[in-house]
Amino acid sequence: MQGSLKTTLALSITSLILTGCAGTPINQEDLSYTVTIPATGKSKDELYVNANTWLVSTFNNADSVVQFSDKEAGKIAGKFYAAETVGATFYGVRQTITIDVKDEKTRLTFTDPQSKFEGSVFGSRGPQPGHAWSTIYDHDLVPVIRNRWQRMEASYRAQIGKTDNW
Repeated sequence: MQGSLKTTLALSITSLILTGCAGTPINQEDLSYTVTIPATGKSKDELYVNANTWLVSTFNNADSVVQFSDKEAGKIAGKFYAAETVGATFYGVRQTITIDVKDEKTRLTFTDPQSKFEGSVFGSRGPQPGHAWSTIYDHDLVPVIRNRWQRMEASYRAQIGKTDNW
C-alpha cells in the first residue's frame, strides 16, 4: 500500500510540474534555425559530397536518418535524434535537418523539433512507457536545442571547408 501511495504522489507531482510548464507557448521562431554559409571556390558537386560525408559522420544513431537526397537539386533532408538533459530531466529530441547546396554556398536548416520524456535522475533513463513525441513545451529545453544546432553548424562548416574527403 505504501509503495502505491509513493508512486501516486510522485506521478501527481510530476503531472503538476509538467502542466505548469505547458501553460506558456514557446515562440515558434525559437524552434527553427537557418544559416547560409559561403563556400568560395567550392562547386555544387563538391559541397554535396561534403554535406553527405558530414551527415554520415553526424548521424551515428539509428534514429537519425537521411530521408531525401537529390544531387541535381542540391538538397538533402533527414531526421536527427539527440539525447538532451535539462536539469534532472532527460529528453529525446528529434528534428528535421535540411541542407541545400549551390556553387559557392550552402544553407543548413533545422526545423520541427519534437521532444519525448526519457526519464530523470530519479529513475530510469531511456524510452518511457506512455510518453510520445510532442511539440516542445519545456522552455528550458529550447536553448539546449539551439546550442546543439550551433555546434552542428560549426562541425558542418569544418567539413565543407575540407578540400578532399580521404
